[in-house]
Amino acid sequence: ARKAGPRRPLRQLIGCVGWLLLLYMAYLLINCIASPTPWFSLATVGMWLFLFLGYLTLRRLLISRERLLVFGRLVSCAAGVAGFLALVQAVGYYGFHIDLSPRFWDFIDLPLYRFFPSPLDLTLGQHRSASTFNNPNILCEYLSMTMPFVIYTLIQEREINRSWRQPRLVFCLITTLLAAAGVIFSQSRGGHVAFIALLLVYFMYKPRRIPLVAVGILLFFLITPPSVIEKFLNRGGANGGLDSRVDAWKVCLDSFLRHPIFGLGTGSGTVQQLLTAADIPLPHAHCLWLELMTEGGLIALLVFLATPVYLLYQGLHMLRRSESHWEGMLLLAFLTAFFIHGSVDYPLLTPKLVQTFLSAVAIFDAVAVTGFLTDHKNPLDAVR
Repeated sequence: ARKAGPRRPLRQLIGCVGWLLLLYMAYLLINCIASPTPWFSLATVGMWLFLFLGYLTLRRLLISRERLLVFGRLVSCAAGVAGFLALVQAVGYYGFHIDLSPRFWDFIDLPLYRFFPSPLDLTLGQHRSASTFNNPNILCEYLSMTMPFVIYTLIQEREINRSWRQPRLVFCLITTLLAAAGVIFSQSRGGHVAFIALLLVYFMYKPRRIPLVAVGILLFFLITPPSVIEKFLNRGGANGGLDSRVDAWKVCLDSFLRHPIFGLGTGSGTVQQLLTAADIPLPHAHCLWLELMTEGGLIALLVFLATPVYLLYQGLHMLRRSESHWEGMLLLAFLTAFFIHGSVDYPLLTPKLVQTFLSAVAIFDAVAVTGFLTDHKNPLDAVR
């Protein structure tokens, strides 16, 4: 990043979003004092600080639209691989009755879970693909944050290459379909709703494309496993059913009302211990906003919300400029999927998810603040 990006003062490199995130991390560090598991809470803060280096790296590298498109291709490749592995796991189980492990890295992850402050229940009520993640919901949370970039890259490649015979365009189309397959076979209700919502955001400004989107959504549901449809219609189910989530929300809301300012302390371990004491078999609140309120109180919620609110303002501003219209749509699609999925799950649970989130907001801050989309004299614009 030092060689490929221009030298800028640290204050300018961090940007407004970076300072908001550092403020949130500072509060997490202070709130470790109230945590019943202070060492685990300190490790959580350390993880955020370490992954913040990825944020700084992207802020330095993204200096042209071409680099943004290159990054989009890399994200498309990663999401496509994750979706392909999820597809293989599902086809192996449902098509050939081969009991493939739904978690690709179990042999590495399981020994690490021994160091968690509370035991983790990783059993699944039914066969759901998790690809390279340790849980199908985490896979879908990752795809919800990356799918806006995957679709954005496909659209940009279509603008550049009008012929569908171009290898890059075919590659982006395949990765988009594979990532959508990952959402389907993760069998996550929140992920399905978030995916449909971001599609509508992308195409809502062109009414003539709404029938095409409607057909795509219909096909999406036609190839969705029946178990997902049953989950939409059924409130019950162990280990994450709607009833157990409602019970978790009630417990977390009650805890917030008893500790409204500072919460119980930093780290998902505090919420897991709270739910375990209430005999609820969930590792977290299954709601980002309740998780933040329970861990850090009203202060944590407001400090964290400052980042997406600022990005929403920047996204609406970019929509009004013709040169950054698609980037504004990308930002709004990401925020829509993040807010919808975050309302029924916790998309900041693991380091992979936190890094994905930090990378996304770094891109949006670079696009909104540096103004490289309108800088046509930059000699690095030809970088591919």
